[in-house]
Amino acid sequence: MTRESFLKTCITGMGISGMSATFAEGGSIATAPLTGTSALSITAVPEENPEWLEEWQNRPLIPIQQPVDEVEQRLLGAVRQGDAVTVRYAGGSVPGGTRTIEPTLLFFRPEPAQVETFYQMEAGDASNSQLAEYLRYHASPYLMAWCQERRAQRCFKLARLSLG
Repeated sequence: MTRESFLKTCITGMGISGMSATFAEGGSIATAPLTGTSALSITAVPEENPEWLEEWQNRPLIPIQQPVDEVEQRLLGAVRQGDAVTVRYAGGSVPGGTRTIEPTLLFFRPEPAQVETFYQMEAGDASNSQLAEYLRYHASPYLMAWCQERRAQRCFKLARLSLG
């Protein structure tokens, strides 16, 4: 399987209604958002990226459906409504800086071993709450968003993000 077909499978296999995947020039996949003006774009990893980053980017995205705290609730609401949100991010090129972002996807990106266990649980008789609890214990939540300052799609680890 090529990288492009893998990425297309990940995007179309997320099962988010209202989104459609199309190939863009340069091996990327652009998806139309549910609402709002921002668009999710995942681009094939250039050769100069470190191996760990390529491995991380190849993990499946599992969308978060049920928020567990105020931050997740507000961000998921912004995803659904297409709203911009001001946040403070402790990572990136300016740690602690304020950014205005347009959230497009709230998700988990678990380790490969956890992915296999998750799908086995999903195929068995595990409830949605058991699946969500497993992911919360074994995977970090992330936010994909359009950053207005950078004018680019960015991925934010929720543990480093606070609402501004």
